[in-house]
Amino acid sequence: MRARSTLRPVAVASAALILLAACGAGDRTAAPSPAQSTTTTPTRDQPAMSWTSPFEVTVPNGWTIRDCEGERLNVCVYDGSRSLGDIELNTDYPLDSIDVGRDPAATAHKLAEAMTAHFRDDRARGCSAFTFTGDTVRAASVGGKPSARGGFTLTNREGRVVERVINYYLVEGAKFAIVNIDAYVSEGGCLGPTEYDPTFTPADLDKLEPHLDSLVAATPTTATR
Repeated sequence: MRARSTLRPVAVASAALILLAACGAGDRTAAPSPAQSTTTTPTRDQPAMSWTSPFEVTVPNGWTIRDCEGERLNVCVYDGSRSLGDIELNTDYPLDSIDVGRDPAATAHKLAEAMTAHFRDDRARGCSAFTFTGDTVRAASVGGKPSARGGFTLTNREGRVVERVINYYLVEGAKFAIVNIDAYVSEGGCLGPTEYDPTFTPADLDKLEPHLDSLVAATPTTATR
């Protein structure tokens, strides 16, 4: 079974530790480029979401985002009464077995690259009939803090997108958090939606993507349910 983009904590931490160690995330002498450590400032007209409290915000395309039912740290996106998918926060993954360095933004950048490599290898083993394209990792903001954004796209032989993943990585001390957004086709892909994980279609995620950076930048991750 292929690893979904929303991995459980042990799987994420194990993959991150192995890959970060391999790519030298603990090198305190490696200075990040200015592009890696730039903070994205939330726009003033973008209200914050909440991972823990009831809320409702509307994005410029008219869709509504509000709190989801249940105990997961996720928010649900709607087009009127139609449920489109969710945005999930996963927290408290440990990085305590390696030297995470002095610059959390640089570590987040390397973490994003490492996790993209992890999923590239995973899809190559289990989805060999599809083409994996990793996003260029770039600077982002999670809750106003310097972070990194990565992700990937999986396409079939005809060029149709069957899986799209966007992840934001925030490193704080010896731990990190991931804001995860994913999309799958219902048929014809390597993976598909599950009842537990309300995912977008690739077409719907395309419409939400222009608003994700400002939404995630405006929403702190500190509170937990």
